[in-house]
Amino acid sequence: MTIPLRLRFVLAAAMGALAAFALDAAGSRWSVPVVWRALAAVATAWVIGFVLWRQPLRVLERVARRLRRILARDLRPQRPIDTADPVLKDLVRSAQELTDFIRESWDAADRQLGELESIVDDLADAVIATDASCRITRANVAAGQFFGHLPHRSMLGMTIVEATLNHSLDAMVRSCIETGTVTEGVLDLFQPRERSLSAVIIPRTAPEGQVSGAVAVLHDVTEMRKVDRLHRDFVANASHELRTPLASIKVMTESLLNGAVDDPELARRFIQSISESTERLTALVDDLLFLAVREAGHSEEGTVVDVDSVAQSVAEKLLPAAQKRGVTLECQTASGACVAGDPMDVWRAIANLVDNAIRYTDAGGRAKITTRASESTVEIEVEDTGIGIASEHQEMVFERFFRVDVVRSRESGGTGLGLSIVRQIVRSLGGDVSLRSTLGEGSTFTITLPRLRDEREN
Repeated sequence: MTIPLRLRFVLAAAMGALAAFALDAAGSRWSVPVVWRALAAVATAWVIGFVLWRQPLRVLERVARRLRRILARDLRPQRPIDTADPVLKDLVRSAQELTDFIRESWDAADRQLGELESIVDDLADAVIATDASCRITRANVAAGQFFGHLPHRSMLGMTIVEATLNHSLDAMVRSCIETGTVTEGVLDLFQPRERSLSAVIIPRTAPEGQVSGAVAVLHDVTEMRKVDRLHRDFVANASHELRTPLASIKVMTESLLNGAVDDPELARRFIQSISESTERLTALVDDLLFLAVREAGHSEEGTVVDVDSVAQSVAEKLLPAAQKRGVTLECQTASGACVAGDPMDVWRAIANLVDNAIRYTDAGGRAKITTRASESTVEIEVEDTGIGIASEHQEMVFERFFRVDVVRSRESGGTGLGLSIVRQIVRSLGGDVSLRSTLGEGSTFTITLPRLRDEREN
């Protein structure tokens, strides 16, 4: 039988008083000293209280142990606490509900923290959090990749200098913590590879208002700065290339106006020079406009292009120019394949390669166009026995206005944009262009385009 908690209070008090009265009466009858009677009454009351309160105390102890385990984040399932007393039962139920609430709250907090850490780790930007002494408390995966010195988890507890080996970043973080203001700047890294990072350092503020650390967010702007540099170089080169023929036209025109027009032979030479400069200027403007249109994403609607026919057309068109320079031009077309694209684009890409082959090959040399096809690709190869390209220049030949031989290119009317146009066209057709060259022996450019699978071949 379970005794209710309130009844236990009454029984303990009543039985303790009754025992004390009985012991006092018995002690008086047997002449027991008062001290011994008092001790006997206390001992009897303790025994009665222990018997009556042993079960409730065990329940309370188990509830207390359970709460201590929860506070220690021991979230393992516990055995249920059984009691029939309504007050203790309500206490046990409340303790269990509190335990479940704390467990669910911690689980939710852990999930949210895990999601937040996952998001931070997946960021392309590096994130580094520090305390007030500039020791790292948090770093994501990108931070380890950017600096390459240590895995990002190994950075924890280190100073900025120890973890990144970058004194500029350390100075920016310390300045942010000391001043309590956002600090911005650009970092140039050279290891593990060359990078430019845009850094924003944000102070962390404690509830008391003190600066407790900083968060550094580092964004890779290497490509952006490279594009900016290329744009600046392009503007400078384009201005120079446009100014050269314009200056020539201006000088010849002024000479004619100053009297050279009266000399038929001299006037004819000046007019011829003006004509050549105008043609060069027109070609340059046409190439610039073509690149601008294609980089803006505009292209002609794709049609079926017979690669062999286009290659033969280019050979026929440029044969007189090759003969004039004493260069043999050959065309071997046996692919029987087609590609999807604008025929004029394919023609222009091949023509630019052949034109370069003729320009950079001395008299007695040879230039050759070859087409071949596989199951999935079509290759257009332009080979020459010209001056060749040094290995250190081969990665740059497709850049705008880059010339292997500046004097020869300008004398022959080259704009310096031919190979850049080839690359732009080939990429727009879903293909690639490659180069093999040996200095003094010649060069071979190969255009690889995806072949039409549903073409109808004769």
